[in-house]
Formats: sequence, structure tokens, C-alpha cells
Amino acid sequence: MSQRLTFKCYNCSETYTLLRDTEGVRILLVQCPYCNAEAEVDLQPYLSKAQSIYKGGGGDQNLGQTLKLPDILPTQPRQS
Repeated sequence: MSQRLTFKCYNCSETYTLLRDTEGVRILLVQCPYCNAEAEVDLQPYLSKAQSIYKGGGGDQNLGQTLKLPDILPTQPRQS
């Protein structure tokens, strides 16, 4: 699923938005439109398990993982 995400550049501290597909991705690669610095965003800390809770016992059912992203994602220098 594509989402418009807001990033904060580690190099020039400007914020910018990009349309990115986050489904099944652990690390996003982005490039700042202001200073052209290549960066990455680790999405692993924002993963949480989605569960469905039913009334009347029966227990929880695991539905997979969802992303709970902050309003502005911090970037870091590209590792590779």
C-alpha cells in the first residue's frame, strides 16, 4: 500500500514528503529533494502486531503486523 510519508533529513534538517510503498518493507531508501543526501529509514521499531478481539471468550486472533508511524520519520545516513 502506498502512503504519503513525511521525512526529516539528517543532513539539512528540512522536512519533505514522498509517496512510498511500505508493505513488506523493513528499510526505506529516500533522497532529500533539498540537499540530495541519500538516506534510509528503519521501519522495524514502528511494527506492531494486529489482533482481533471477539466478545464472548474464544481468545485473540493474530492478523499480522501493522505500522504505527509517527507524523515525521527521522532519516539516517545510508549504510551501504
